[in-house]
Amino acid sequence: MTYKFIINKILNFVLVTIILTLTVFVSSGCTNNSVRNLKLNALYVYKSNKLEIQIELYNDHTMSYKYIPNSYNAPEYYKGTFSIDGNAITMNLISNGENSENTIIKNGNELTYTIISDTVIKDNHGRKIKYKDAIEKITTATIIIMSNISNDNTVITKQDIGQDNKLIKTYEELMNSKTIKKDVEEKYGVVNNVELKCIEDTDMIKVTYICDEHNDEECKQILKELLSKFSEELKEIYNINNVYIIDEPEISSRVR
Repeated sequence: MTYKFIINKILNFVLVTIILTLTVFVSSGCTNNSVRNLKLNALYVYKSNKLEIQIELYNDHTMSYKYIPNSYNAPEYYKGTFSIDGNAITMNLISNGENSENTIIKNGNELTYTIISDTVIKDNHGRKIKYKDAIEKITTATIIIMSNISNDNTVITKQDIGQDNKLIKTYEELMNSKTIKKDVEEKYGVVNNVELKCIEDTDMIKVTYICDEHNDEECKQILKELLSKFSEELKEIYNINNVYIIDEPEISSRVR
């Protein structure tokens, strides 16, 4: 009697252990929690002889989508947002207004893809769109700096900046100083550094702000406010009165 009781206890223990092990395996393996490690701030590409698909996914869950057929049909460009639930990624797309035929979203703005791994997603046609490059979301603007030291507006030219770019580096350091960033960071949190670069064969300067941690509108506003503070400091320090924004801040991306 005692012998049978002990045997039953052992069998029950083994059975419970197997069930618990299977439960852990199913919950951790079959639900594929690892897919939540999908690379973001990344470009995903599918390319065939008929079409190319480019999808950019950012940390703030904004995205862009390019559908480029290798035919006479016009390319389609979209912006939007996405969400991840388990091994599914759902994209909500909005046309940029230039598409002649909205073939991608003609049946609704929502697309759902399956996450295969941290670098591969698959659409409902079985096409695998694969990670290609790490990318940065950036905001860019174009400016011209005017000096009125002699009471007339004079453009700060490429010759003024000098071949060694000392002046442009000085402007860049000034724009990234605590003095300029302080008020902006009180409104938006930590602000990344800004890059300044002369546009070749012109007197214009390209201003680039890396904006991975903010949404598109915040990125544009941050750069506008930094430029405004920069203009005030130039006037105070160098008696340079005007920083003209030629191209307003706009969102784009670049490969890291």
